[in-house]
Amino acid sequence: MWGVRITTQSAPPDWYLTYLSAALFFARRYEESKAIRLHVPDVYVDSSFLGAALFAQMGMLEEAKRWANRGIARLAATPGGALAVAEGRVIQALLDNNPYRRQEDLDHFAEGMRKAGVPG
Repeated sequence: MWGVRITTQSAPPDWYLTYLSAALFFARRYEESKAIRLHVPDVYVDSSFLGAALFAQMGMLEEAKRWANRGIARLAATPGGALAVAEGRVIQALLDNNPYRRQEDLDHFAEGMRKAGVPG
């Protein structure tokens, strides 16, 4: 473990923790990613789906579905996202509009979302 300790006095910005958790997820360091994710306010739409993928890859499918449903509801409230939700192509929309470029990371993210019940 990195020994990341988050306190209210020293907490980095939410975006930093979101992407640190994502990096740990892609490194398959799920427990560390989870420890950070549970302290990060879920302020970004993609962070809900990263949470869904993380918990699904850990085999925690009920928790993964909660994160997925929250992400879908939040995505549906955005102009482009509402169309992706209506057309059932949420995973593809997320893959098309994210900062991750390594194919193995995209595949891992998509696999986790599928396990969490996110529509294609």
